[in-house]
Amino acid sequence: MGRTFAELGADQDPLFVSVNCKRFEALFRELWIVVSKQLVAHEPRAHALVHAILAELFAARPQRITAPTLVARKSALSENVRKAVNVIEMCYYMNIGLKQIGAHAGTDPFHLSHKFRQESACRRSST
Repeated sequence: MGRTFAELGADQDPLFVSVNCKRFEALFRELWIVVSKQLVAHEPRAHALVHAILAELFAARPQRITAPTLVARKSALSENVRKAVNVIEMCYYMNIGLKQIGAHAGTDPFHLSHKFRQESACRRSST
């Protein structure tokens, strides 16, 4: 879990920034009781509680800036290049290098750079 936490940068860019923790915990505790005791008509009540939890999380999401699309037809790209393009689009506002992009795409950075140049019209800048 720690590796995933670090890879996602959850400490630097939390997914939910303004969750009402007391409300969230109360809903979760109530859901736990309803599911564990399985009282009469527990399914609709559990369904409503799950929806309330999801609504709390949805309301606590930070507004994301939509990323520009680098390549019009991603389906024409190889899997590794498509993964790299997705990483670049998701992290366009961050200072990431070829090594990090290669790690996320699961390939060698130099091979990725070569494939990227072959398959797309984009060129990596020397800055």
